[in-house]
Amino acid sequence: MSDATLNPGSEHIVTIVDIGFGGEGIARINGQVIFVPFVITGEKVRVKLKVARKNSFTADLIEVIEPHPSRVAPPCPVFGRCGGCDYQHMSYPAQLAAKEKQVRDVIERIGKIPNPPMEPIIGSPCDYGYRNKVTLHANGSELGYMDRSGSKIVSVNQCPIASEGVNIKIQNFVKEFKEGEGDYVFRDIPQKMVSLESFFQINSSMLPQLLDVVKNAISPVTTHLIDAYCGVGLFAFHLADRFKYIVGIELEPKAIETANQEAAQRKLSHIAFVRGSVETYLPDMLEPVRTEKVCLIIDPPRTGCTRRVLEATLLYAPEQVIYVSCNPATLARDLKEMMGIYQVRALIPLDMFPQTAHVEVVCILDKRQVPL
Repeated sequence: MSDATLNPGSEHIVTIVDIGFGGEGIARINGQVIFVPFVITGEKVRVKLKVARKNSFTADLIEVIEPHPSRVAPPCPVFGRCGGCDYQHMSYPAQLAAKEKQVRDVIERIGKIPNPPMEPIIGSPCDYGYRNKVTLHANGSELGYMDRSGSKIVSVNQCPIASEGVNIKIQNFVKEFKEGEGDYVFRDIPQKMVSLESFFQINSSMLPQLLDVVKNAISPVTTHLIDAYCGVGLFAFHLADRFKYIVGIELEPKAIETANQEAAQRKLSHIAFVRGSVETYLPDMLEPVRTEKVCLIIDPPRTGCTRRVLEATLLYAPEQVIYVSCNPATLARDLKEMMGIYQVRALIPLDMFPQTAHVEVVCILDKRQVPL
């Protein structure tokens, strides 16, 4: 029975009204928001309240009373305990629909952009077996992923969302593992493509779609490209024949070394890579070409753009900005700052991370003819 008193430990029957950004389901009791993992919009479920927050509670899922037609059996034996996946209980089409709605909602709510020009989400060719990198944590004889609380290790010897090559490496390592401390990284990427320390997209099967989305977004009038947070130069090399001049900026030294070696090998004299922070070098790269038609690609970490990066972008106002984001919330925050000079032509979600609550978004920004 549902207890009318909302206290940690009390059980309630609720109906899930939405899936929020971050993957938790949302229900309401007497004006209080209840956050529930591993549910689908429309389901009736029994929950046990855990932690009280201001006007909300977190809860554990106890029982699914009325399951949604999109509910499926998770293939992973540690799903629900492991902190990696959020959506294995949902069919893949249902995951895509949820993520597309979440992107729209967060852009409207945080970015204050009503009816944003969203394009349909691009799904991954592989919804399992796609990760080309995983990190396992060791604490004595325990080896595995961190649990959802981040305080315990869930032992694993393979991972359904990891690639076959990664799983082979994990299984071989587990056979020899006795005990240890710290993190162990397993990757399945050709060494010629990226150094082990460099950032590289986790889902190799989605790279062609991501690169083509960016290429198709380029304004035909632009002649110069600045690729901020360029990593090993994926965008720069994919667009090498499109621009008169390209410069990439990246802090990680081995990524820049890899990019420079690739540019030299291809004899691409119109591409240069600068090792340093985007905050430091972006103004220096934008100022000399302020009279040119510049396209700026920004692919920042999950924290989004710093104040200094936004200020430089708005000061020099390149003709076009293509913002590649792995966190729609910080993208929305940054867009709110940019709307006086830029307008959003399109938002294109890409599911780089099936079975998780994460989603990539490419935002195409064109400079307004008359700033607001």
